[in-house]
Amino acid sequence: MIDLHAHIIPALDDGPSDMAETIDLCRIAVENGIETIVATPHMYNGLFTVSKTDVLEGVERVREALAEQNIPLQVLPGAEAHISRDLPDLLKRREALTIADGGKYVLLELPENIVPAGLDEFLFSLRLMGITVILAHPERNYDFQLNPERLHKIVSAGHVVQLTAFSVTGEFGKQAQSCAEKILKAGLCQVVASDCHTRFRPPVLAEAREVVEDLLGRERAEQMFLNNPREILAGMPLEAPVSPLATKADQTGDKANHWFRRLWK
Repeated sequence: MIDLHAHIIPALDDGPSDMAETIDLCRIAVENGIETIVATPHMYNGLFTVSKTDVLEGVERVREALAEQNIPLQVLPGAEAHISRDLPDLLKRREALTIADGGKYVLLELPENIVPAGLDEFLFSLRLMGITVILAHPERNYDFQLNPERLHKIVSAGHVVQLTAFSVTGEFGKQAQSCAEKILKAGLCQVVASDCHTRFRPPVLAEAREVVEDLLGRERAEQMFLNNPREILAGMPLEAPVSPLATKADQTGDKANHWFRRLWK
């Protein structure tokens, strides 16, 4: 499996405090079946001052430590970028990190409880730059839970939804779990990642993969945990998600929103 969202660089944000804890997390990842992990520290969220150089140097330190310990885990650079008016310019100048520093996909974090006004226009501006957003953990955003039709619109515009493994398995509570299940059943999720931070939120995906297999089948689970992440790392576009709601929207226009809201009741 491939984990596209993980806070594993020591002493950089609210992830592990030192390299020993990073190594422990990486061992857990390998034991859980993860072969590649993207280090995605917070950037531009107002709490941590993290530069591209900090991330690239941190990834190199982690790689060296893993090599010394013979831990077979590939670590790639990335970031969890908080939405801001400056982000498009930072991405254009390659100062804000994209997934694997490939310039094609950016992991975007929204405020915890709201969807900012103008989000659709913001996402459209990034698409014009050739950048696709991976929307981090919308199932944990209260506004998306109340207004799920907005998530359908974002996916229809070509962006990617990433659910958190602990939401899928219930460790983040019933509300996040219920929301994640509905997103999965609606065909709106392309990636599941760990969003690991510490030993209390480790990089584990296997249990969430079992849940997705039970809900949607093995093929769809393999897409979310391996194939889609692999395509993202290669900078390739993903196939449009299989969503019965998207089909209804094409056929019935505004009537689709009625069915979408019914699904989320």
